[in-house]
Amino acid sequence: MFGKIKMGYKIGLTLFALTIGTLICSIPMVSAAESSPVTQVTASNSNKTVIDKSKLVQAVADAQTYKSSIGNDAQISQDRYNRALNMATALEKQPSATQDQIDSATTLLNSAISENSLFPKQENPNRYTSVPVGQKWLDTQGAPIQAHGGGFLKQTQANGRPIYYWVGEDKSQNNSRFNGITLYSSTDLVNWTYRKTILAPSLTDKGLENATIERPKILYNAKTKEYVVWAHWESAGGYSSSQICVATSKTIDGDYQFLGHWRPGANATNRNWRVTDQSATFDKTGQPISDYSDESTWGTGSRDFTLFQDGDKAYIVSTQDGSNMRIYELNADFTDVDKNAMKSYLVFPGARREAPALVKDGQYYFMINSSQSGWYPNQARYSYTKNLSDENGWESSTTPSGAKVPAGLLGNNSTYYSQPTGIMAVNGTKQTSYIYMGDRWNPDKLGESTYVWLPLTIKDPSSDNPSMSMAYTPGWQLDNATGEITTGNDQLLSQGKPATTDAAGSVATGDFGLNQANNGDAMNLNTSGGNSTYFKPIGKDGQPQVPFTYTVDLQKSYNLSHADVSFNLYNGSESFSQYTIETSLDGRTWQKAADESANTMVGFVSDKLSGRARYVRLNVSKVLKVGKSPQNAAWTAGLVEFQVYGTPIETGGTTTPAPSTPPATETGASSSSSNIGASSSSVSSTSSSAASSSTDSGSTTVTTKKKRTKYPFKIYAKKSIYLYRHTDFTKKNQLTHYQKKSRINADTFTVVGTARSRNHALRYKVRDTNNKSRLFGKVGYVTARPSYVARLYYQTLPKSKTITVIAKKGVDVYRSTKQSNRINHYKRGTILKIKKIIKNNKVTNYQLRNGNYVTGNKKIVIQGKY
Repeated sequence: MFGKIKMGYKIGLTLFALTIGTLICSIPMVSAAESSPVTQVTASNSNKTVIDKSKLVQAVADAQTYKSSIGNDAQISQDRYNRALNMATALEKQPSATQDQIDSATTLLNSAISENSLFPKQENPNRYTSVPVGQKWLDTQGAPIQAHGGGFLKQTQANGRPIYYWVGEDKSQNNSRFNGITLYSSTDLVNWTYRKTILAPSLTDKGLENATIERPKILYNAKTKEYVVWAHWESAGGYSSSQICVATSKTIDGDYQFLGHWRPGANATNRNWRVTDQSATFDKTGQPISDYSDESTWGTGSRDFTLFQDGDKAYIVSTQDGSNMRIYELNADFTDVDKNAMKSYLVFPGARREAPALVKDGQYYFMINSSQSGWYPNQARYSYTKNLSDENGWESSTTPSGAKVPAGLLGNNSTYYSQPTGIMAVNGTKQTSYIYMGDRWNPDKLGESTYVWLPLTIKDPSSDNPSMSMAYTPGWQLDNATGEITTGNDQLLSQGKPATTDAAGSVATGDFGLNQANNGDAMNLNTSGGNSTYFKPIGKDGQPQVPFTYTVDLQKSYNLSHADVSFNLYNGSESFSQYTIETSLDGRTWQKAADESANTMVGFVSDKLSGRARYVRLNVSKVLKVGKSPQNAAWTAGLVEFQVYGTPIETGGTTTPAPSTPPATETGASSSSSNIGASSSSVSSTSSSAASSSTDSGSTTVTTKKKRTKYPFKIYAKKSIYLYRHTDFTKKNQLTHYQKKSRINADTFTVVGTARSRNHALRYKVRDTNNKSRLFGKVGYVTARPSYVARLYYQTLPKSKTITVIAKKGVDVYRSTKQSNRINHYKRGTILKIKKIIKNNKVTNYQLRNGNYVTGNKKIVIQGKY
């Protein structure tokens, strides 16, 4: 549930307009021969209601045909079948059954005997050696794991080894209505055994009837020696109730007692009520509720949530409404919140965050959460604090609208098409590893939603500036005993390599430039809508072009393994791209390597590749807006990042000669192309900041030469700036402030490297080189924005081949670039003619027409006549 707050009503309108019936395992089986009449009439206040059971009777008859063979199916299939048939046969004879109950039971039974629910038993306790990231995941009996929005618990077996439990939603009926909370167990986090459906629809408890129950979490309370399950509870078809529900059991797979549903902080009398389209009423009595706005008695709303246990204490972090998240401490039994234990508070108010997941490492508590965008993915963020009770302790950044959001970005712009549901800490003998656990929702077939579990890296958890990161690593493996994670030998081959497109109006660099799709930045700073840090294909008419190609030259041949495509994702108007991937050794002959011409996945797709290639071409044929009748959405077309992975060829991988014409013009591509970072055989001699146009066989090619930055080099401050301890520019990280000064008096720094902030902003790591500064020699971070800082030494020769001395003390003249043994001196205002620029490590010199040299320092000379 991406943005349940947003999508709740949509779900209610588009999914089954049926009411979930109820189910209880203790109801005895009833034969079809004993069933009640197909129709019956009930009377109430002289009004007659006709109850139609014909579809239910037919569903029972259909289900009976499976009775002799159901024992051959996986245990989860058997359990669903038996529960649904029990319910249906009981309702056939029940005179007081409502039409809603009849219809719901019919739907459940038909679902239980569908191909989405019946799977032949195929025992294999060691089916997997690695997590099937984003793929169908089968349990040890061969049935797809149904544990969506899940919660996790680690315990220790009698033999001293860990065992893991996973509770989640059974969505095999392909809609959002309650169909059970399932329980699985595993000793390796890869092969999972279905244990039981621990909570199911019930005829005897109104809270488990006509409900939507989501994102279950499980805790163990050592004091009461009970397992406690929490979940998000709603009346079916809406998201206005906004409640939690709780159930307990003495054993992990025992009979759970359902304690009811209510809003966190509610008093004991204001529980077990629901909001429907018509009214708000209590479950048992049907008594109407006219006003439930008083939070002191009715509690605060709770939707997507998580539980976090810290020793003998536990907490709930929950989406309260469409804008806010809230944190409560739980009571000693973990069965409710305790308003007296810790002051409840809002976290990231107004930021529209949901789907939280927490873990502790070192001195910090880390939280991951998502934004709200319906069932579709968005950019996850993370924050951290040293104190869960400190409402001002969470590290945050401020959006243009003024909302505080988690400070760090995680994954890519769609979190690799997933939404967080949990974080697992694996404490091994050699190291502690962390696993991000997310759901990849399929809005059209919720039962076919998959799971995205990836290694999660936490850096510097004991410092003042911890961070989280996560890369997409399909096929990763975990050694459960040692805690070690292996991710294979695949290398990212495409980043920073030359790229071309057939969209002739595209630009090479800057906003929407070609380089945006292979610069290593796949994140989205915006919390809604889109941004400009992606490649936008522009045609000759200046409009977005679809179809389009994007070709990357790996500069030599490699063994390819997979390609990850992060498409532009405009939250609120999501679209999907249909495409193929082709590979080539020479840029002329192409082979299809992946076919996604029928793709409907939004935001992110990963494709397996094989064979050797130097050139990899993405051919996007359509960009369509999601919906029952997808419409053209070329305006959203674009690539945030195109990443190609593989390994070097063992024989050494000789460089394949570049073709005489750009590969984008070959094999069906149009005769116009744009190129960024082209290979030396087709590149002009311009610098990385310049571009030129050339004509080759009638094609137009925009080229730039990509150069590797060498450190150190010097910069000066053009405006007022701060020096920071870390890459995240917060007030507490400020070391000192440098006032804006004239150019000849500007503060200078030596750049020793670059880094990125959690928001992925580029920073310079610098050393203060100002002799009179109190922090002379101190290393810190400053902004890399060109409007604030610039290179201290000129890198180019002026067109006029003229410079002017601007320093008050003038400039010295030397016979060589070593600047030893001064031979002359020019006063301020002197205009000099030059013929060449000489670059020597971190400084540059201009050669005068007489063969002597002066510095290229911008504080001493300026280009042109001044």
